[in-house]
Amino acid sequence: MPKINIDQFAIEVMQELDAYREDVQEAVEKAVKETAKQTDAELRSISPEGDTGEYAKHWSYKRDKNLSGRHRYDMVVYSKKPEYRITHLLEKGHAKRGGGRVEGIPHIGPAEKQAVKDYEKRLKGKLSQ
Repeated sequence: MPKINIDQFAIEVMQELDAYREDVQEAVEKAVKETAKQTDAELRSISPEGDTGEYAKHWSYKRDKNLSGRHRYDMVVYSKKPEYRITHLLEKGHAKRGGGRVEGIPHIGPAEKQAVKDYEKRLKGKLSQ
């Protein structure tokens, strides 16, 4: 077995840790993006159609610039156009004008729970390769 200087050993260990860190960062970035894309598609398919059918079509995802400074891989799945204003009302329900209540149609909560499970599964799969 060849002998190695302790300083050289420390350099080699740090190089290996840097390579591993880069692999983990790449795996996290891919898992986050794939999960956001899948959650967007899921929300499009399970969202209520509404009167015009437009609500389900306006789901999208992007990297949030406000969160990027702190966490490089944060992505947001959101409803664009004016439909973002009614997401809470559709999810939780709301009061009617003449009295009574409209029941909510849970679609965001279940999609979020599924996204968390999918992300964990994807990340574990990518890190175990």
